[in-house]
Amino acid sequence: MRHFRGRYSQADIERIRRERESDFRRWVIDYIGGQIHFIQHLRGAESVQVLGEIEAVDFNATHCIVRVANLRQRNRDRLESWRTLPWKEVALEIRFVSRLEHRWGHLGFEYADMDSPLRLDSCRVVLRPKGDSAISPA
Repeated sequence: MRHFRGRYSQADIERIRRERESDFRRWVIDYIGGQIHFIQHLRGAESVQVLGEIEAVDFNATHCIVRVANLRQRNRDRLESWRTLPWKEVALEIRFVSRLEHRWGHLGFEYADMDSPLRLDSCRVVLRPKGDSAISPA
């Protein structure tokens, strides 16, 4: 958030962060039953995309928990076939949302995945509504 420092006070930055979190909490509910698509920022042999279905969304005081099922993965650069991951369901804790975008029915944001079994590190996440077949896992 370096570019904000010159134009915004610390109070403004906190207000913007709270507004983003509020927007995210309001919008994410609409994507239950839809797809979640993780696109890893790293490139190369180990860089992957992960696709799953959003089963549920829960909130607590500090973050959002998104339950994702039917996880599939493929290499980002080679665009090989999707392979099923071994977990039936994964709960992802989304603590801070940056670069939140809500366009064309999709909700996108930056995410740092450090604690989940997916181990994606830094990635772009796009939520797609139920029935949106822009990305097919097959």
